[in-house]
Amino acid sequence: GSLADLRERYGAKKIITFEIKNPDDFGLIDIEKQFKMIDKDIRVVIKNNHLTVIYNKNKLEIKDITYYVLNNVNVVDIDIKDDDLEHLIKEIYHSGLV
Repeated sequence: GSLADLRERYGAKKIITFEIKNPDDFGLIDIEKQFKMIDKDIRVVIKNNHLTVIYNKNKLEIKDITYYVLNNVNVVDIDIKDDDLEHLIKEIYHSGLV
């Protein structure tokens, strides 16, 4: 099928990165605790003034993450993207289709 079809079937991960105005505010949020997600469904990476959330889009909606973060810290910018093609290929390989 098309790349879009493959992403829909195997690419359950979505990536949202928030640029936070004040990195000291990271202590005000705890995404894993807030959404009670297990490690395989959500991962949070903090680097410099960026908060990146990699999550299973079938278990959590982007609006929920965005609402939580925007209501707890001052956000300068948001970047949203699908999981990369390399991870998608690994998921297909591990599923046994190739």
